[in-house]
Amino acid sequence: MITITINQINLLREADIRLFSKRVCNHIFHNFAFYIEGRDVNNIVSGSINRAMSYNINAENDIIRYVEFDVMIGAPFEKGPGCQDIEQILRNNELSGGKKIYMISQYLLFSDKG
Repeated sequence: MITITINQINLLREADIRLFSKRVCNHIFHNFAFYIEGRDVNNIVSGSINRAMSYNINAENDIIRYVEFDVMIGAPFEKGPGCQDIEQILRNNELSGGKKIYMISQYLLFSDKG
């Protein structure tokens, strides 16, 4: 029987996050070049992933969308002027991560923030 320690699990998780971060960076470089000129994309993506996870946004597609918001609007987008409603959505622990991203997408679509 193989035993995996907590430390080994944490190392695997960190490796998964690094790999995911690299994929997200490639996505941003290929699809959002206009927004990233002169910016440190690795730093933006890393910070965005950490913030998304702190808001209990855990699904990869939802995290990617959160990163896209940061790239297009400015990181951290929820702290920007007039974005109190977005921050309230993110801090609502009764909402799933997917629901938060959906609500933010709708808010940005129908407000002057998008």
